[in-house]
Amino acid sequence: MSKKKHKIIKRIVLIFLLFIYYVLFPCTVYGEKIKVGIYQNPPKVFLDNKNIPQGIFVDIMNEIARVEKWEIEYIFDTWENNLLALKEGRLDIVLDVSYTKKREEIFTFNRVPILDTWLQVFTTRDKIIDSIDGLRNKRIGVLKGSRQEVYLIEEFPQWVDIPYTLKAYSDYPATINALKSGEIDFLVATRFFYFTLDPSDIIVSTPVIFSPTDVYFAFQKDGENPLIFVIDSHLNLMKNDPHSVYYQSLNRLFSTQERFYIPPSIRIILLIISIGLLFFLGFSILLRKQVKQKTSVLREQHIKLEAAYEQEKLHKAEIERNLAEKELLLKEIHHRVKNNLNIISSLVRIQAKQIHDQREAETVLQNISEQIMVMAIVHNLVYTSGDFEKVDLHAFLEGLLKHLKYQYSFQNITIKKNVEDITLGIDQAIPCGLILGEIVTNALKHAFPERNHKKGILRIDIKKRNSTNVLLQVSDNGIGIRDIESFENESNMGFHIVRLLVAQLNGTLTIKNQKGLLIMIEFPFHKNTHEPS
Repeated sequence: MSKKKHKIIKRIVLIFLLFIYYVLFPCTVYGEKIKVGIYQNPPKVFLDNKNIPQGIFVDIMNEIARVEKWEIEYIFDTWENNLLALKEGRLDIVLDVSYTKKREEIFTFNRVPILDTWLQVFTTRDKIIDSIDGLRNKRIGVLKGSRQEVYLIEEFPQWVDIPYTLKAYSDYPATINALKSGEIDFLVATRFFYFTLDPSDIIVSTPVIFSPTDVYFAFQKDGENPLIFVIDSHLNLMKNDPHSVYYQSLNRLFSTQERFYIPPSIRIILLIISIGLLFFLGFSILLRKQVKQKTSVLREQHIKLEAAYEQEKLHKAEIERNLAEKELLLKEIHHRVKNNLNIISSLVRIQAKQIHDQREAETVLQNISEQIMVMAIVHNLVYTSGDFEKVDLHAFLEGLLKHLKYQYSFQNITIKKNVEDITLGIDQAIPCGLILGEIVTNALKHAFPERNHKKGILRIDIKKRNSTNVLLQVSDNGIGIRDIESFENESNMGFHIVRLLVAQLNGTLTIKNQKGLLIMIEFPFHKNTHEPS
């Protein structure tokens, strides 16, 4: 047995023993009060005007203590004093601690992150900057002993050659007073500092951000701590229950008054983009659910093996197979999410170059939202069919045309389809779908400028050219293109995107004037046999 597999089995056995210990002795993890360090950093953790501990970290801690029947003693102090007390063993837990490699050498973190965060630059309304260079020769305030202080002293200067003066303060109120009085020019804090600001205040956030990380509970570095296992178990349950204290606290504490106006048209486009991203998230959650099911089966098998060691040899091959399936599913999740985000990133980057004013920005956002919707249609077919590897092109085309009916009028346009029984792997289906969406949308927009005077016909043919290639043809009886050679050489954004997607499919693109416009795309057909990376 390899060291890696031995280590995995050893860890599972340890989790099982902790689970048995936790079931038999649920109230004896700690026999006395649990001392928890907090400081003033709303809305994550803080004392309200009645000196009562509040914040999402406090809500989570209180809920776990209620279930486990723990007695919690909250100890309020500065951030720096909290970490010192934890290091010296005067505290059991410190809430709201961002992960860094240096801190990992001193403390132990739980394994399930509570929140993700990053560092952001704040300033007054008259000193807003839009790049890191705006910090040059400025005075910057930070919380003493915080991650931002260590980052700006040790890491930031290694990759940015910008001189600045750093000033540390004992708490956030002191940094706010220093910024308002002009003692400092900028304040660097975590992104959650934004939620403490009054919309009418002179302090505002800037678009300058850096150093993303996760936020955890911190414990004294003293070996295996049973508190960590219990807390992580509760966090897993909370984060998978939309009605848990975790999400209730998020909704209550991070609900803020709207700080800026978004035009209704932009809101609709952003909503469509969000829905598209939710499709991808749902696909990932579905795969994660399968991983959890496999893990649950594996855990049950190990419990049986622990009870009857003689049966271990009979189940060994099955255990190794389940471990391989789990690893493959995790790689598949990573591959799917990475590919989808890469495609969205590329489309945004290509079309962002065309933005020069608000009208063009709305047009570009509309195009991106339509492209994301095409990808969403592909994914919807994948996880509603139950086959995560294949997409039926005929079903996809029906879904695409149904969506386009809500966007464009088909009153004077007849769409004729001839689609053979062809299925593609999802890595081919997405670029193929984007190509179809772009060409059909372009035809509906531009091929028939005089719809009321001429009956428009749009024909879509998809068939197998031979045993290895697929031929996709879209033709119309519209006005065509006056000079195809000039059109291909112009920087036409839609044609540029189609050409890039055809290249991604290793295909060929042909455009002809033939009583209208004929577009032919031929690409090699293969099953989805990629290796997730």
